[in-house]
Amino acid sequence: GYFVMESRDARIAEEQRVLARIARIVQEQTHSIFSFIDYFLVSADSWLQSHPEADPRHDPEFLALVATFRAKTNGLVDIRLVSTTGGLFYLGKTGREPLADVSDRDYYQAQMQSDTKGLFIAKPVLSRVTGLWGLPISYPLKSAPQGMAVIFAAIENRVLTQSFEDARTHPNGSIIVAHKDGTVLFRSPDESTTGKS
Repeated sequence: GYFVMESRDARIAEEQRVLARIARIVQEQTHSIFSFIDYFLVSADSWLQSHPEADPRHDPEFLALVATFRAKTNGLVDIRLVSTTGGLFYLGKTGREPLADVSDRDYYQAQMQSDTKGLFIAKPVLSRVTGLWGLPISYPLKSAPQGMAVIFAAIENRVLTQSFEDARTHPNGSIIVAHKDGTVLFRSPDESTTGKS
């Protein structure tokens, strides 16, 4: 009985070490990408304030900044805009009409209220344009250039969860990143619980 208990305790201790290592890896990855997004969104707002004539949907210099950001994230994150009326715009698209109305989304509504305005990590959404799950992180545009009120970073879930694949235990382990209210932001593998508490 003693040796069985000792073996069990050793196995539990080893599993705790493995889980602690996985938690560190996931924490470092998510903290790194979220910090980089924060830095870019604040910098983009500052750039647009200093270039009031620029249309962020089409301005070549601003689009070059966004392209550099995308490259630095290895295509992990895309940058999008929302107008003052809730119209969604993808950068660099030739059309002048919004791709969808997102005025009901929390990442837009948060920037329309003084108590939640600022960097906002939204709940995962199923895109009305791509049909894919993603996590929006939004920021208000103080100067509202050309009627644009919100800039946000869109992280496609399937792209980020791929980076967790090497860290999770195989074949049956999974990694879940949850919001402080319990909402599942990412799950690797499988997106069936994304957006649920």
